[in-house]
Amino acid sequence: MARFDKPPRSWEALQSGYPRPIYDLARELDAIILRAVPDLVAAVRGAKMMAYVNYELSGIDGVLLRLSPEDDHVKLYVHHIREDTTGSLDVEGTGKSARHVKFRAAPDKNAVVALVEQEIGAARK
Repeated sequence: MARFDKPPRSWEALQSGYPRPIYDLARELDAIILRAVPDLVAAVRGAKMMAYVNYELSGIDGVLLRLSPEDDHVKLYVHHIREDTTGSLDVEGTGKSARHVKFRAAPDKNAVVALVEQEIGAARK
C-alpha cells in the first residue's frame, strides 16, 4: 500500500505519511540544519512509498545532506564523510556514496551542527 497518494513535494505532504513524532523529529533536524547553514536549499522529494528532504549548497555539485524519515526513526545522510570526527554521533552504513546517522529522539543540536559542518568542509575539498 502506498504511503502517499502522489510523491510529496512539501513538508505538509510529507507529514501525512509518517507518525507525528517522526515528522516532528524530522522538522527539528531540518531547523537545526538550516540554522547552521542558512544558504542550504532544502527540497522535499520522494515517491509513493517514501519521502526525503535533499539539501544542496551553491558551488557544491549534488546532494550534500538528506533527511529520510522512517516509521520509527529519521536518518540523516552525509555524502562526503565516513565518520563523525568529534565522536558525538554514530555514522553508520557501508554505502559507496553515503553514510547515515539514525535519530530516534531529540538530537544533540551541537553534535548535528558539527556533523553538518564536517560534511560541508569535506564537500568543499
